[in-house]
Amino acid sequence: MNQVLDSFKDDFGSVDGLRAFFAPYLSDEAAAVTSVPEPRIEFFEYDWTWNDQGS
Repeated sequence: MNQVLDSFKDDFGSVDGLRAFFAPYLSDEAAAVTSVPEPRIEFFEYDWTWNDQGS
């Protein structure tokens, strides 16, 4: 996950909120992986230059 989600994870209710938010978009296999009690979630650095596209 990117740093934007890391920055706003409290708005989602922490990790459980992130799971609930993404659940409708996941395949059955991905949903099974994220449903374990302690999934490993890593946040990658967001490339803010993407925001400059088309400006």
